[in-house]
Amino acid sequence: MLFVCKEKLKALKEALKKWNKEEFGILNEKQARIEKEINALDVRIGVLARMISIVDCNFKKNFARLPCIMNPFLAKSLKLYG
Repeated sequence: MLFVCKEKLKALKEALKKWNKEEFGILNEKQARIEKEINALDVRIGVLARMISIVDCNFKKNFARLPCIMNPFLAKSLKLYG
């Protein structure tokens, strides 16, 4: 009787191991894959942040020059309508 119970528990243990692997996978591998994905996203976010910074800087430079560019037009229009 004990031998039968022991063998049934062994079979149950193996079945549970198999089910656990199929259901949850190998957690270390999943964790490593997710960490790689997060690092790749961090790199992409950094690149995008630098691009936004460059665009913002260029916009500010061009916006600061705008009155210099617009003044001749404004002066002409004020003479026409003034």
